[in-house]
Amino acid sequence: MDINNYKSLVFKTEAEFQIATNRFINATFPELRHFYFHIPNESATSDLMRLKLHAMGILPGIPDFCFLLPHTWFLELKLPHGKLSEKQLSLHTLWKSKNIPVFTAYNANDVIKIMHNCTNKTI
Repeated sequence: MDINNYKSLVFKTEAEFQIATNRFINATFPELRHFYFHIPNESATSDLMRLKLHAMGILPGIPDFCFLLPHTWFLELKLPHGKLSEKQLSLHTLWKSKNIPVFTAYNANDVIKIMHNCTNKTI
């Protein structure tokens, strides 16, 4: 997906934003393939699943994407009217206090700017 196509999209859900962002990153930053990933941390659909995920080590508030190059950093995606949850705010604040980079993007332009700043690649 090229930059103009990505910038022209209107997302109805965060899932749509995540899918389009993944496609954009793969197309624009092929050097990052296998060095970033989505962290599926969506809400559990049942109490049993919630208990299972908790036992497996789910971390409430963790950002959507983890990047391993050129250094470790995290990216959270929100729709333009979205807000970080209390758990997200708390975790992001904790990580930032330990110099772990965490960024939040509310649209494609934010993602492009963050990707440029974190990779030093002109898009």
